[in-house]
Amino acid sequence: MQYEVELKAWLDDPGRIEKKVASAYPGKSEYRKEDVYYSIPDCCREAGLNPRLFRLRSDGHKHIVTGKMKELSDGMEINQEIEFEVSDPAAFQEFIDKLGFREEIKKVKKGRSYDAGKETIEVNEIEGLGSFIEIECIIESGSSGLQLEEEFDQARKRLFLHLDEFGIDQKNIEDRYYIDMLRDKRNQAE
Repeated sequence: MQYEVELKAWLDDPGRIEKKVASAYPGKSEYRKEDVYYSIPDCCREAGLNPRLFRLRSDGHKHIVTGKMKELSDGMEINQEIEFEVSDPAAFQEFIDKLGFREEIKKVKKGRSYDAGKETIEVNEIEGLGSFIEIECIIESGSSGLQLEEEFDQARKRLFLHLDEFGIDQKNIEDRYYIDMLRDKRNQAE
């Protein structure tokens, strides 16, 4: 089973941090990811069921549906993901509309991704929120011979080391999910 351990932190000066990241990890790829999050039908919500979200991500010509089992721990996300590719996003949209799912929130993320060995580092901007650094590590359960909790602890340490490497204060860590932040901003504007 695969887990994603990730932290994100606000950036006051993304250009300065980007230079530090680029000089330490020269390989980069640019991206623009448009995510639409969907929630369960209203009838299920009215029955008191916990609304679970899934997303459809469009990244160029690729369209991926992702469902996450999320957990927050010490300012870091630990996610178990289920993903599959969709060849026709319009047909998928029509299908989920007929099932009663509704669009909850949209997120647009653009930036650059750097390969730091076991970790991926992204310096990005979330439209409507601001600039962030994301540092993530994928853990394959049992692949290292360690217990899963030990693997999580090692991953956390490596993520914090990268923050220190780039001079980012831990007080800048944001433990809320982007979709929650976008939802809060939308609700404040209404």
